[in-house]
Amino acid sequence: MTNMFFIQKLKRGIPQRIITFGTSLTAGGAWVGLLREQLEKLFPGMTELINSGMGGKWSQWAVENISEKVLSLKPDVLFIEFAMNDAFLEYRTGIKAARLNLEYIIERTAADFPECEFILMTMNPPLDIHLERRPDVDKYFQLYREVAETRGLTLIDHHLRWKQLLDTDKKHFLELVPDGIHPSPDGSREITFDNINRLIEKAMTESKTYKSISQE
Repeated sequence: MTNMFFIQKLKRGIPQRIITFGTSLTAGGAWVGLLREQLEKLFPGMTELINSGMGGKWSQWAVENISEKVLSLKPDVLFIEFAMNDAFLEYRTGIKAARLNLEYIIERTAADFPECEFILMTMNPPLDIHLERRPDVDKYFQLYREVAETRGLTLIDHHLRWKQLLDTDKKHFLELVPDGIHPSPDGSREITFDNINRLIEKAMTESKTYKSISQE
């Protein structure tokens, strides 16, 4: 599913508080600021975007800090990406544990905020030493796809487009991800934000109603 139902709420005049929750790819990702600017442009004064990402963190940290980083902020929309660091060998977070943590984040948030919309994201592939430290990262991205499909949640599969670029134009990929793991501001704009914005533009022309987890 690739819908952004919160856009429909904004079109109906319902303000939205959006939380981004993830690794350094969120904490320092230029896409967050670009998304904030785009939403303010489209819906002046109707959105609040809070970046709750944290560099070097993974889903176990997310579970332990969900009250402060998410629940206390009363989200209407929650973007989630922790697969990159769940795959980090030193964190010893297996696929099963990563899935349980992701599902806990969703269910715990939905328990307090049943109308909250969840948007899961895969991210760019890591290279070199970063890939060596995350040899099974593709499996962690896949579990995000599976959880999104099973629960009927929106998935923004950035990995597909980043991987296509890596396979067809590695030189340009390295220009956009110069350290092998963190997209530059240009990279964030060209791919990560662009993927999100395409869905926003699509949602602007649609009229659908979001079915919350509590209604399932």
